[in-house]
Amino acid sequence: MLTETEVESFENVFQQFIKLFPERPWAKRVDAWPKASAKNPFRAALIRKAQPVVFGIAAWEERFKTENQENPSDEMLIGMSFVAQLVELNKGGGGRNFLSRVRGALNKSHDMRALLFELQVAVHLFRQGCAINWTNESSGSKVYDMLVAPSSMAELEIECKSFSVDKGEENTVEERLAVLDKVVPVLKEVMPLCSGLMKPDTHLGENARQIEVSDDQATSFLFR
Repeated sequence: MLTETEVESFENVFQQFIKLFPERPWAKRVDAWPKASAKNPFRAALIRKAQPVVFGIAAWEERFKTENQENPSDEMLIGMSFVAQLVELNKGGGGRNFLSRVRGALNKSHDMRALLFELQVAVHLFRQGCAINWTNESSGSKVYDMLVAPSSMAELEIECKSFSVDKGEENTVEERLAVLDKVVPVLKEVMPLCSGLMKPDTHLGENARQIEVSDDQATSFLFR
């Protein structure tokens, strides 16, 4: 179901999502948008462009309340993919730590951009038959993002990292590629699940992440 959910059958999936987050943590950000739009429409447009997941979720809520049958917007498709994948990953044993991380991301855009990349990695590994166990970020002792259990090898501690223009030291594209020249061959040797760079193929792939963090222009890399 991670990439095969259809609009016609999405309402059931969405209701499962609502049961996981009955407090609707995205609502505060969405409800504040009209006021921001009235105050500064230019800034409001950037806010909305940077947060398609939460606005997409809110749009689905409204659609199901009003029984609107119009074609989903791009925001809604991004929100749909996000919701469907979260529900499926949670069925696979996401657990309390996973839901806590999602709740934080729905509340804060900065946490969302990190979660989207972690989710992209988790979905890919889930498709490979791996069990995903998420760490407790609030414990103060976190050293990795998720513990991955492939069916044919020992458990792996996964820490998700990406290049970003607004965090850390400045570097050029050539410098980033030079790092990958060193990293990719090593990963291929130690991790059979890695066989090259993956081009995301869902709405919740790198394209969605770039929209979510449009002021970040981050570049992420995922191996398969």
